[in-house]
This record gives sequence, structure tokens and C-alpha cells, in this order.
Amino acid sequence: MEDNTMAALSFHLTNGDHAAALLRASGLPGEVRAWRDMLDAGPLRPDPDEALLHERARYFERTMGIPSELFLAGCREQELLLEKRVQTASVTLWFEHDLYDQTMLLYLLHRLSRLAGPDTDIGLIAIDRYPGVEPFLGLGQLTPAQLAGLWPRRVRLERAALALGSRLWQAYASPQPDALPPLLRGSLGELRLAGAALARHLERFPSVRDGLSRPERTALELLAAGETDAAAWFRAFTDREPGYGLGDLAFWRLAEGLLAAQPEPLAAGVDGPVRLPRFAEPPPASLRLRLTPYARQVLDGRAQRLPASGTDRWLGGCLLRGGEAPQWRWDAARWRLARP
Repeated sequence: MEDNTMAALSFHLTNGDHAAALLRASGLPGEVRAWRDMLDAGPLRPDPDEALLHERARYFERTMGIPSELFLAGCREQELLLEKRVQTASVTLWFEHDLYDQTMLLYLLHRLSRLAGPDTDIGLIAIDRYPGVEPFLGLGQLTPAQLAGLWPRRVRLERAALALGSRLWQAYASPQPDALPPLLRGSLGELRLAGAALARHLERFPSVRDGLSRPERTALELLAAGETDAAAWFRAFTDREPGYGLGDLAFWRLAEGLLAAQPEPLAAGVDGPVRLPRFAEPPPASLRLRLTPYARQVLDGRAQRLPASGTDRWLGGCLLRGGEAPQWRWDAARWRLARP
């Protein structure tokens, strides 16, 4: 634990606008910024460059409707700010435990391992629970006073922790993901929540058992009881799988893969073809979905989930192409990624 007085120049980075607003109201001195990037989705490489930034912008515009210029401008602005602030300020990273947050944290540790000087003060406040808040989903559930009360739990990250975060990031963003499980078997110290989130990430790969990822199986099991309203389906998924931190756009992307033919859809609209909302569009007012007979066969172990054409999936830096047998599968019994 770190009991030092807060540095005169403090720079706080957190996971979203709501948490950032609460931190600004907390009375803690310093500048607060929200880091915005969905590093649990889209193409990745261990060392991002301008070409990858454009590739990611095209991906999010194509799959979620996020305007590419908006994405590019936001990423460039926050990268420049990080480079500037790390030279003059004490940096504190505020992140919760889910995969969405922890991938951002690991990326920032990777960048800070390159940017920070030997005397740069970098601290971490990362929690997965808070007394009296059940279920705990994230920092945005806390009051400004409760956030301020977390300050004594700030841990100063030494160079070894930055280096470990960088190694975890590079393994996550690599096209060869089998280096990640061995890393997670070691001691992760202050980055234990990142280890738990990356273990959940590995379960996003198709299972050797039935070809379903954990999020896909959960989504289908929630439909198995009967017809379900799309908005209620999303809420039920976030209640069941808070460790992924999926927002609505990411969940609709998951759902589109289940609605695509593979060779038959796993889910279908009760009243016909389904169009799910994209960026800046309202949630579906009345859209009911159902499980298909093919999905029941997959859930019961009588069929394999086949990859749908046109639904490429990026899992960290690994691309699973739609319509092709997956290059990697998750073997839960042996806790490893295996080739088919």
C-alpha cells in the first residue's frame, strides 16, 4: 500500500466518462481523463502504429457504425495527452476487474513501460468488489466520496510490474495466443485482476467440446427458456457475465454471429429478419428472439457450432475467420489453447 501524499501534479486515467465525472467530483486533486478504446474487440498487434489505428477505425465503422474519423480523432488525442502528462505528472490508473477494463490497463502499462522515466510515479487502483455494493460491476456504482476513500489503496507500480503488464499485453495482442496461458500460471502480484480477466478472455475461443465460446453459450442458454426480448437478453447477459464488461454495441456484435447462418442460425427473430442497433441508435423497442433447433443440438452436444461466413472474430491479436475452421480452440480440461 502507498501512504504517500498525492503529488502536486496528478493525472488520473479511468475507464469511461461516468467514472471520470465521479472522480472529478471526488475532491481528489489533479486532471481526470477517460480512456476510450474497445481493446477487447477488433484487430490488434503488440505494438500499435498508424496503420493499425486505421485498420481498427475501419473495423468499428463496419461492424458497429462508429464513424472512423470520430474514432481516429479520439485515439490520437488521448495518445498525445498520455505522452505529454507522463513527463510531468504522477499517473494513477483507476480500473475495475472486467476484461474490457483490464485490456485497457494492460495496454496503458505497455505504453508506460516505454514512456515513463526511472523516477515516474505510476500508481494503480483496481478493485473487483466494494463493501455493500452487490453485485459489484464497476467504479461507476460508487459515490465520489467512496472513490476518494480508495486513495489509500493506491499501489505504486515498480518497473517490474510495468514490464509484466507489457508482457501480458504482448501475449494478448499476439496472433499466436498460446503464449498467454503459461504466463497466467505465474505470480501476477498487483496484476492479479488482469490475470483473471485474461483467463476469461481465453474462454472466448471456441470450445473443443462444441465450438461455442463461453459468451456464446451463455447467450444461447438465456434464450433456451423461451422467446426473449432483445433488450432483456442483453441485461440478462450482463448480469450472468459481468467479467466481460460487454457494452450494448459489443453484445449486439456477438448476437449477430449467432443470428448468421452456420449452416443454420443459432438464434432467430420471432417475427422475421433481425436488424440490431448500431452506434448512436436507440435500443430495440420491441424485438423478440428465439433459439433454433440447431442451437439446441449444439447446446446438447449433438452438433458442433460451425463458424458463420462473413463473421470474422478478433480475439486479442488472433483472427478467427468466418466460414473457416477455427485456428485455435479452448481446452478447458487441460487449460490450454489447442489447434484442431
